[in-house]
Amino acid sequence: MRKGSIIISLILLGLSVFSYFYVIPTQIITSIPIEKNTPAVLHPDFFPRLTVFILAIVSVSLLISSIKYKTDEKTYGSDYKSAITRVVIVFLLSYTYVLSLKYIGYTLTTPVFMAIIIILLGLRNWRLVIPTAIAFPFALNIFFWYSFKVVLPEGDFEISTVNKIIIGLILLCSFTFFLIYLEKKNSLNSAEST
Repeated sequence: MRKGSIIISLILLGLSVFSYFYVIPTQIITSIPIEKNTPAVLHPDFFPRLTVFILAIVSVSLLISSIKYKTDEKTYGSDYKSAITRVVIVFLLSYTYVLSLKYIGYTLTTPVFMAIIIILLGLRNWRLVIPTAIAFPFALNIFFWYSFKVVLPEGDFEISTVNKIIIGLILLCSFTFFLIYLEKKNSLNSAEST
């Protein structure tokens, strides 16, 4: 695991350096004229640079801890394979989420994506999953609109925001009930096998 952690930390560090010095300056367009440039104005590249900087700090700390502390790969056992499987699933879901933002929009895709990720990472209490998956994207949408006047992706569908919220709630509830059904089925199967 030590070798893998070193490789991952070096890849993430390289990605953060590449993003900070090449991707952000070439891909983010500054829309604020130079004469209106004041210290109180946050530039469009502020949050991406901050995020990449934090990623670099976390990568360096992972590199230092993986060099300093030795761990044995045998310690992880079968949990290691399930963790790798979860990482791959999260990556594929994130890719699908980003692609679906263009066609379906933020309002419908984000609650469903958040619910899937929350459940995949271990929280199975639907009383917490549903409110979190609905309230957080809603609050984030309001925050971006009132703070930065940024409209999050609306998608290509020609339906109103209210209808998108209703469709998103229906999808989220049906998915959550499906996961509850699977959880109960798994708990019954595990009770029978013991």
